Amino acid sequence: MVIDEQWTPDERGISTLATGAGVSLFGRFFGGGLTLLGQVIVARLLGPAAYGLYAIGWTILRTASVAVPLGMDQGIVRFASPERVGDRAVRKGVIVKGLAFAGLAGTMVALAVFLSAPWLARSVFDKPGLEPVLRWFAPGMALAAGLKVAADATRVSQQMQHGALAEEVVQPGSNLLLILVAYGLGYGVAGAAAAGTFSFAVGLVVVGKYLVTLFPELVSRDVPLLTSFPALLRFSIPASLARTFGVTLMWSDRLFVGAFLTEADVGAYQSASVAAGLFGIVLAAFNAIFGPMIAELHQNGKHQDLQELYRVSTKWGIYASLPILLMFLLAPNLVLQGVFGVGYGHAANALRVLSLGQFCLVGVGAVGVILTMAGYPKRWMVASGLALLAVVPLSLRLVPTFGMVGGALAVSISLAALFIWGLFQVKRLLDLWPYDRRFAKGLVASLVAAVAVLAGLRWLPGPDLVKLVGVMSVNLAAFSVCLAVLGFDREDLVIWQTLSSRHRRL
Repeated sequence: MVIDEQWTPDERGISTLATGAGVSLFGRFFGGGLTLLGQVIVARLLGPAAYGLYAIGWTILRTASVAVPLGMDQGIVRFASPERVGDRAVRKGVIVKGLAFAGLAGTMVALAVFLSAPWLARSVFDKPGLEPVLRWFAPGMALAAGLKVAADATRVSQQMQHGALAEEVVQPGSNLLLILVAYGLGYGVAGAAAAGTFSFAVGLVVVGKYLVTLFPELVSRDVPLLTSFPALLRFSIPASLARTFGVTLMWSDRLFVGAFLTEADVGAYQSASVAAGLFGIVLAAFNAIFGPMIAELHQNGKHQDLQELYRVSTKWGIYASLPILLMFLLAPNLVLQGVFGVGYGHAANALRVLSLGQFCLVGVGAVGVILTMAGYPKRWMVASGLALLAVVPLSLRLVPTFGMVGGALAVSISLAALFIWGLFQVKRLLDLWPYDRRFAKGLVASLVAAVAVLAGLRWLPGPDLVKLVGVMSVNLAAFSVCLAVLGFDREDLVIWQTLSSRHRRL
């Protein structure tokens, strides 16, 4: 079916979303797959106890990589977008000053973590073996922050492949390779931490090359630096605090589990958290292209286009997530033992709770990005901060009492409350709502797929990993066939044609 010549303006916007999200989704899933594979290999090679130490260091690194840039990545997207900037000198000023500020902040944080590693390991987590892990991860905090800002700067061009390749393919791919090398040389958990740090350096070099290719004025002496850095800070810092609060909220459970439970429990909980992170990959893939488009459509007053893109991106995020949710709810033991190994299955109930909380994020769509890019970063910052404050007493009460499930409950309750609040704020402030009758097809398809999963669990033979692949295949087939029988909507065909044509070009 050829429909591109008949596309309406709304459908052309959907096509743009599909093109960007297709690249981003491929990058996020491929990179997420490499990251997941790296986590699985570390978990299998080190065992639950050593993997628990690695998990604490990795969580601190990833949290710092989001907090350290102080929103410069989001500020660059907003202030250097083509619709907003026609002067190369202004764009150069935004990008260069944003990168420099993030680099300086990252260096200071990395040094602080390196020097405080003995205190953190012994006094905060009561795990002396954590000290060398934190020290190897510390430089990676600055490098990861630089990679994040530089990758988002390439997306100003709305060409998603460059940042996706560096951030989602090169970095996790080199991390995986270096982990295997480090283990082969006998360096254990400290070697795995060092591999992570060096992988961010590799990704930063690659994205730097792309950035200069896209914006040659960055290295041209003939183009001056022109931008209002205070204005950039006024936007970026509230946006940064909002995202820092949100990410800290999302990952804080691993640190509370690390403080109260054993290394082996931390390792098992990390495996459940990594698995549940698949929902975040789906949401981030659409947000990566949706963020710049929100800013453009909102500034140009194209409310109807923004409404339709919000609905389509939310619907397809839910479609991509429902089969995963079914596996995590109906077969968590099979997922954890089949992927990570037999020592990780006791986190099954934690995975169930975490998956429900993470699915809530996908289910309401890009509410945080919409509020930030539409000019309400302070509202999202305050709400994220309050949710983070709420997770602390919840974790202090629930983790000692219920262990891993308590950590999962604390973070899931707080996240769900934050994003549901964001859903109604987007409705009240911008009159945007992501749901309509088209979502009913996904619910019907998920019920059919659930029956298929239960049948597969009962009848499919084989060891855990083989059975897991078989059940997931039945799950995806049932879900997809049911959607096809119910009939795709017109925008679904637009997305499919756009992704198919792009796949043929690639």
